[in-house]
Amino acid sequence: MSEFPSAWSRPFSVPVERGKIGEIARAAGLFDRAYVDDPEPFAPPAFFYGAAYLFGSTWERPGDTALAEAPIDPQRLLHAEEEVVFQGAPPRAGDDLTGRVRLESVTEKTSRSTGRTLRFVTAMTEFCDRDGALVATSRTTAVEELPS
Repeated sequence: MSEFPSAWSRPFSVPVERGKIGEIARAAGLFDRAYVDDPEPFAPPAFFYGAAYLFGSTWERPGDTALAEAPIDPQRLLHAEEEVVFQGAPPRAGDDLTGRVRLESVTEKTSRSTGRTLRFVTAMTEFCDRDGALVATSRTTAVEELPS
């Protein structure tokens, strides 16, 4: 396993598409008509988890990224937390971003309810615009209860 944080993955292209913004907004329970009616809607935070799933890497489909080396079983993990931080205004439909992912940390805690060890693995994805400026940072944390 690599040191933390791990190396960045190869970049992947993330087209900010109006249709995907609408689909992901609906799936996330965001029923604001602007996500569908605006010709260039803002991408909601949920778009960035969807972007990793659609265009990049996830715990379940890590490809050749550091996520494949994560000390967690994709068959047993639970998604514990998602966080998106924008460095300015969220991107709009029509923007083209580039993403890259890396493992950020691994921690273990004892479950208060079972007394078993829980392993938390956090990955970070950065999304940059055409000029290379950071637009958004997404963190996803997965947890697995380790076998005794």
